[in-house]
Amino acid sequence: MPNARILVVLTVLLSVICGMTARADEVLPSQVGRISAANGAVSLRPASGEWTTASINDPLATGMAVRTADRARAGISIGALRSVLAGGSEAEIARLDDATVQIAFKQGRIGIHLARLDAGTAIEIDLPQGAVWLLAPGDYDITAGNDQLPGRVAVFAGQARFAGGGTDRTIASVEPAALKHVTAGITGWEALDTAGTWESAEGLGDVWVPKSVPDDWAPYRYGHWRWAAPWGWNWVDDMAWGFAPSHYGRWARIAGTNTGTERWAWVPGAEVAHPIYMPAAVNFIGSAGVGLSAPDPIGSVVAWFPLAPGEAYWPGYTSDLGLVRRINAGVVKDVAKIGPGVGSEPPGELITAHYQNRRFATVVPRAVFAGGRAVAPAQVSLPPERLGNAPLLLGSPQIMPPASKPVVIATASAVHTLSRILTPQPSRVTARVRGVRYSGSTSAHAQTRSAFNARVAMSASRAKAHAVAAYARSPRGRTHVAAASSRPRWH
Repeated sequence: MPNARILVVLTVLLSVICGMTARADEVLPSQVGRISAANGAVSLRPASGEWTTASINDPLATGMAVRTADRARAGISIGALRSVLAGGSEAEIARLDDATVQIAFKQGRIGIHLARLDAGTAIEIDLPQGAVWLLAPGDYDITAGNDQLPGRVAVFAGQARFAGGGTDRTIASVEPAALKHVTAGITGWEALDTAGTWESAEGLGDVWVPKSVPDDWAPYRYGHWRWAAPWGWNWVDDMAWGFAPSHYGRWARIAGTNTGTERWAWVPGAEVAHPIYMPAAVNFIGSAGVGLSAPDPIGSVVAWFPLAPGEAYWPGYTSDLGLVRRINAGVVKDVAKIGPGVGSEPPGELITAHYQNRRFATVVPRAVFAGGRAVAPAQVSLPPERLGNAPLLLGSPQIMPPASKPVVIATASAVHTLSRILTPQPSRVTARVRGVRYSGSTSAHAQTRSAFNARVAMSASRAKAHAVAAYARSPRGRTHVAAASSRPRWH
């Protein structure tokens, strides 16, 4: 028995020593990641452990996993790699060391930004049907797929290799076509590639031609005008792609696809470092502040046309010559030739210049223009010679937006109502007078009563005057008080 006991003790000691040796020989992770964000229900599972609630800055190492509930989000950071797990996703750190980041992406969607990729480092994302290797710094969007549906890889910047389902290919980001022709400083450039085509036009260089537009479409025709400080009247285009072509560059007529036809093309002009916004690259036709006269019942109308390449835009909201020249940079060959105005007026050579697109003017009633209503359905037709001979207005029609409608009160009804409210009723006055005891004569009594009534009348008169004045100053709108008459007059 003693020998048996000694044998058991020796066995236990040997197992403990072996275990300690194994733990001493175990390689500790040289690289770790972390939970960088947790929005909603995010869970963390240690290697060979159970799922628990994840917290920001929980460390991540080989064998650990992260998953998100529906509508939850989780951020994972590993060195130069930053990623976001969408709702309903699960990812396991399959391997993480100095040379390899391997993530088993089991379900859901993950967005990855790789800031740097050192030589000899591999970034691998395993999917249910294949794998993705990130080959360069960039931005990637990966959907895991499942046993029935293949995964999806989108490369916004960088380069990746996808292998799976009999496919092995390299995917590289492609620079948007628009950025080969315009600077990213032109707001709205991102909407151009899907809505039109880039072509080369003789004498104009690179031009953009919209597709799927109405037969009578022309620049600055399908949309409306809106007053916005500090520019004044701004064009708001109906087309989703209409921002950049409405506020930068110029419009030109180029040869159509069929012989003898023409079509509109947007000419962005030469690239400049900081393109400057224009409320609308147009000139107006008519008299300042008035517009053009038209047959009854239309009344006055407002007309405008798009500027063509090489034609200078003179804004109505500034007289700063340096700013005017910067606005025209890239579309006017020599902006130094744009001379100063005369006082508050633009240079005479711009007023008398020939404008190529004047014959394509759009005309609408003044009420449509100033009211910010849709232009296309309200167009008015005027004889070409009328548009050709009318005065030219550069940049602005000098028409102010309509003021808020005044609230007009007829004095007759207003004063009558106020008088009825403020004047004390006779019965109440009499009651108060009768409640006073007089020790003097009847004559003194009458004098006292007369003085009292006079004070009451004077107080009522003053109250009426104060009430009318207060009503006239009411902040609910501009209030005009018309003269008293049997019929109210409206201004």
